[in-house]
Amino acid sequence: MHVFAVDDSEVLLEYTSCVLESEGHAVCRATSGEEALSVAASERFDLILSDFNMVGMDGFQLAAALRSGSANAETPIILITGEDSESLKTTSRRYGVNGWISKPFRPCQVIEIVQRFVS
Repeated sequence: MHVFAVDDSEVLLEYTSCVLESEGHAVCRATSGEEALSVAASERFDLILSDFNMVGMDGFQLAAALRSGSANAETPIILITGEDSESLKTTSRRYGVNGWISKPFRPCQVIEIVQRFVS
């Protein structure tokens, strides 16, 4: 599976990537929403994992931009965030977000969500 990981924290981006790569997935990385849009303009992914709270462009803005006619308009998007309110989860669905992982997360949570979208 070709996974796109987006996070403005280099530490969390590395952690997420290592978890995915240990399961045999190819991982492309971006450190901002703007960089993610640039990469996604020319590359197709099977799944996008994105931090919610990023400098410049948050996860909702990134999801909305990806859903607006990009090559990844139908790609499942999972937000990773420390926030866990029901209102944010409801709002995320309106932006086309398919799922949510709460921080701190365990490697098995990332693996489980990836497997859910592989099937």
